[in-house]
Amino acid sequence: MDPSARRQAPASQPGPKTTVPADEMSPRRADPGLRRAVLVNWLVLALGGWLMISAFLWGRGTVGGFGAGWSDFLAGAVAAGIAVARITAPLRTVPLGVVTVLLGLWLIAAPYALGYSSGTEAAVATANSRAVGITIALLAMFGMLATKDDRRAR
Repeated sequence: MDPSARRQAPASQPGPKTTVPADEMSPRRADPGLRRAVLVNWLVLALGGWLMISAFLWGRGTVGGFGAGWSDFLAGAVAAGIAVARITAPLRTVPLGVVTVLLGLWLIAAPYALGYSSGTEAAVATANSRAVGITIALLAMFGMLATKDDRRAR
């Protein structure tokens, strides 16, 4: 067959229809529960970033050669990573919310489990770790409940 004789399909013909999965919809078009869950995870992402920064602001001492500040840094990195996953696919990543709650509980316990050294800087680091841990745990629980409500409505 001569290549010039081939007909090409007109560009105006629509291709096969594709549907966007409900859990991957833009939060602007999604149900209010999904929008709340995404907003909550943006806040968790910001708190994770703060933890990564604050890990180097105050002295906490060392535990067996391990700088206790690295606990906050790693917890912040994990919280931020989970938050990004929860923002991009909130309905498929609900179990990660449980991990985020546990991470928040770890942040509350870390100053005691790792034995932050005494002093003003360690007291500030302890207060920061506890406050951020409580906030992350509560936000994660709220985000999971908002997502659960959205799932139930479908």
